Amino acid sequence: MDNHATLGTLVGDYADQQIAVILDAQDPLLIGSLDAVHPTRVAIRRLRSVLRTFDGVYRRGPSRRLDDELRWLANALGEARDVDVAHRRLTAALRSTPDRPSAQAASAALSSVVAQRSRAAWVHLGAALGSRRYARLRSTLADWRDDPPLRDHADLPADEALHHVAAADAELRRLIDRAVRAASRGHDSTARRVHSARKAGKRHRYAVELALPVLGDSARSLVDARAALQDLLGEQQDAVLTREFIAEVRRSAPPQAGPALDEALRREDLVVAGAAQVLARYSG
Repeated sequence: MDNHATLGTLVGDYADQQIAVILDAQDPLLIGSLDAVHPTRVAIRRLRSVLRTFDGVYRRGPSRRLDDELRWLANALGEARDVDVAHRRLTAALRSTPDRPSAQAASAALSSVVAQRSRAAWVHLGAALGSRRYARLRSTLADWRDDPPLRDHADLPADEALHHVAAADAELRRLIDRAVRAASRGHDSTARRVHSARKAGKRHRYAVELALPVLGDSARSLVDARAALQDLLGEQQDAVLTREFIAEVRRSAPPQAGPALDEALRREDLVVAGAAQVLARYSG
């Protein structure tokens, strides 16, 4: 990397990549492309992580306002994604259920709930994308790319990013240890703390990605390791989501569907319970 590069340039290049993804997603999302939902949410997560992990680069007020608006858009996108994830997980579980009559009854109820939830999610997302709030967000993102609200910290050398990466790593380890302790005590907060550790893992991964021009290609193995942790803990979060979805399906399902839904619930419970074991490998 250019020895004269600044932290602001390094952070800005990474932020600009995420902004481009978010802005380019508008048309696919407007026509209901589910394939556009995931990369857009990932770009939002990356950009929000930049705002938080490298908080000294941008002015605090504009940064916080942009973070709030990005969270709003992520939540609107999340409804469609959540329905799809729960649908796929629960469908797979029902297909492997030995009690076929029960599985068929559960599948029929699932299809009805998915249709209702999916329709509502896309209506909500369409309303969000057609709103003045979204238009303002697009304008803010374009301005941020062209004339970012930088602070003096942005003028520091690019290798200052290493301190931010180290701080993100320390925060991840702290939250992992908290989650492992909660799990060892059987505390009710375990799932919430595992989720917090997962989010911290993402922030550290994205910080390393951003700093690769400074860290060098050898750091790609660390990105891969954090991605693996994110995937493992993502399974836990998806299982929590699917458990809630099962409860919703059960409310409209006939009694015959009960055994199949019970079996599906047991599977998700096992995934949730295993999350603490995954984190324990990274603890200490």
